[in-house]
Amino acid sequence: MAMPKGPRFPPEIVDMIIDGLSESPASLTDTCVVSQACVPRCRKHLFKELTIRNGRKDKGFPEFAEFLRKSPYVGRYIEILTLSGDPEWVPERKYRDPVDVVCILSHLPCLNYLELHDMTLHSDPLPPQCVFPKLNMLHLHNIISQDDANKAAYTLIRLFPEVDELRLEEISPGKKRCSTATAEVGPITLNTNCQVRRLSLELVAPGLHHQLMYDPSVAGSVREVEVDIEDIDRAHALTALLVSARDRIESLSVDLTPFFLREGYDFGLPNARHMLGVLVPGIKACTAIQKLVLAIGFCRPARDAYNRTVWNFLIGLLSELSATIEHITIKFAMPQDESYDMENPWRPSVKSLRLDWNALRDRLGQLRKLQTLDIMELEGARWYFTSEDETFIGKKLEGLSCGLTLVRYEKHAM
Repeated sequence: MAMPKGPRFPPEIVDMIIDGLSESPASLTDTCVVSQACVPRCRKHLFKELTIRNGRKDKGFPEFAEFLRKSPYVGRYIEILTLSGDPEWVPERKYRDPVDVVCILSHLPCLNYLELHDMTLHSDPLPPQCVFPKLNMLHLHNIISQDDANKAAYTLIRLFPEVDELRLEEISPGKKRCSTATAEVGPITLNTNCQVRRLSLELVAPGLHHQLMYDPSVAGSVREVEVDIEDIDRAHALTALLVSARDRIESLSVDLTPFFLREGYDFGLPNARHMLGVLVPGIKACTAIQKLVLAIGFCRPARDAYNRTVWNFLIGLLSELSATIEHITIKFAMPQDESYDMENPWRPSVKSLRLDWNALRDRLGQLRKLQTLDIMELEGARWYFTSEDETFIGKKLEGLSCGLTLVRYEKHAM
């Protein structure tokens, strides 16, 4: 005798039930065997976010690429992908990583978040031309690019027609070395118009830094820029980007502490004027900017001339800001010396720096649309504001129409 059929639920209800199991891969796997109709919805959650590792014991990249080739239906479910190499493992086959990576990406039409870290890239030919998706985020960190100009990393970035946020951290050039890429791999055509809305560069090798800063397609699409400046060349590159982008720039974050606090750097007034002269055209070009974050570095109070020069540099940049600015953040950093004692840390007071706070208040008072002013220590700095510093700064800047917020280091995550 045939078994009676059970109640039939609307597909929407079934989907809601499966969605409720999204945090339990084991339950989703079990649900797949209940009914063939449940499989697509279960796969959506099972394959939505994946992390693939490649190293001494894990040959994840080539195996995953082969899996996607044999099971192409899986690729359309993957939205978030992290590809992790092994920085301690440097055999010859490691130099196939970029080939395997691009093979993987060619099977992911719905990918929107990609993170690559701890791997080496080379500039050998990549797989044949295919369509790559628009990304919400492309994050590369701790990457070695096996050429002086970081062409390999730049090539990988240009595979994507549009990236909402491009974040690069610790991208360094490596020693030139022959790759073991296979002969059947052919050339690939890069996007000639790679759109980037938010660009963030931290500890990026000069070659890649300059390629992105001088890229017309990046300048034509970027709206938010976050960058550290270590030398005059990087400042020139930033200014070139800002001048080209002009009124498209809405937010700018510039960390100048690597320039100011570089070890052994003999800082003086001519150097400050040079840097200021390089950056001013870029700042002036941002006629629609709404948010500015500036990080600057000071020395011990005994070096009054140095600290006054840095402060005047800050005032000089603020003097070139567009009247459209609404939010300003100023971050302080102090040098770390070998005599630093965690139990009895050296903490100079803000007052002891003898800075011209009246000049800052006068300049900020001229920015009629300014809504918020945040003053804080640079995250990770050993020197931080005390309650006395907060009181001192509050009194010096009282009367400003904008809201003033002081953020102390103790409030930051270590």
